[in-house]
Amino acid sequence: MRENKQEQNNKWVKINLYVLSLSILFVCILIARVEISKTGVLKYWTENYILIFCAFGLLWSVYSFFYLCYLKGGAFENPRKVSKATNISYENLSFLTSYLVPLVSISEPLIVIILVCLVAVMQIRANLFYTNPILAIFGFQLYQVQFERSDEEYIVIVRGNIARGNGLERLYISRNILYVKNLTREKISNVVKR
Repeated sequence: MRENKQEQNNKWVKINLYVLSLSILFVCILIARVEISKTGVLKYWTENYILIFCAFGLLWSVYSFFYLCYLKGGAFENPRKVSKATNISYENLSFLTSYLVPLVSISEPLIVIILVCLVAVMQIRANLFYTNPILAIFGFQLYQVQFERSDEEYIVIVRGNIARGNGLERLYISRNILYVKNLTREKISNVVKR
């Protein structure tokens, strides 16, 4: 039962990371498509479902940001200390040019919605949801990390930076991808080496 709840929580984290990464796309489409007409903005919005979709997506992006920043409680595994950390945030610039820029230029709203949903499903199922430079705008970094007394390497998403010796609370998003939070100095001293 706990595993099933953990999997659902992990999928929700993936989805929120993906939605957050699309926030710039939502803003760009809203800016490009909003027109103030004589009939009034409200009527225009009801006639243009892409604007409603993007406004909803932007609100969800704001929710996702706060959800990820304040995620706590039983979601995280026991803290571990970092023995090796390499920043790999530079490796994901292709997302911006491959997906976001072309989507802004598509004039048919339904196609934009279908493509956003299709890319979401592909990225979440292929565990590529973290490969997005937009996350860096919100302070998220990607690292390749190894923990003390372990040979396994993980890709971690963190808001801030990681260095050797940091204590991290871990949330497994998939087998080798973690969402982590840095521990305070007081909590680091309590981390048991495992």
